[in-house]
Amino acid sequence: MKIEIGKLLAAANEAKARITNKRWLNAIDRAVAGLLGIWSVRELTDGLLIETEGGVYIVDTRCTCPAFKAGTACKHRAARRLIELANGHSAGAPPVPVPLTDEQFERIGAALNEAALSSLPLSERVDAEWTKLVALADSAPRYAKPARTIEYERNGKAYAVASVDGWAI
Repeated sequence: MKIEIGKLLAAANEAKARITNKRWLNAIDRAVAGLLGIWSVRELTDGLLIETEGGVYIVDTRCTCPAFKAGTACKHRAARRLIELANGHSAGAPPVPVPLTDEQFERIGAALNEAALSSLPLSERVDAEWTKLVALADSAPRYAKPARTIEYERNGKAYAVASVDGWAI
């Protein structure tokens, strides 16, 4: 996902001008630092998949991170909103519809985090996560088409990639 730095910084300044809550101001600062730094962000049909130093999180109007679960400001949700603002979505835009139930949302987030933090060899993680994704797709209220691949970077580092309905995870 490409993010224009100028637009992102302008969106952050606009958001910070409208907010007085110190936790959200801090979340915005951390979101900008992460988006400009080492976070990996992928667009999903319903939100974003954000890989940070602490794990992999699915973000829509909710987030699978501990901060969101604790009811505090979440840097991942701040990042999602900043990306929306940077891409020209108005502040009054309705939230993106979320077809997943809370239980499915939590199970997918937990499965992604487990895979990202696992010390198993890549081939074993792929098989284990593939089984989980197929089970999730089977329980979804629609007919998902999961697929799996192993992709390599130029330096030879391998990544397990699972796709559901053409969206890579």
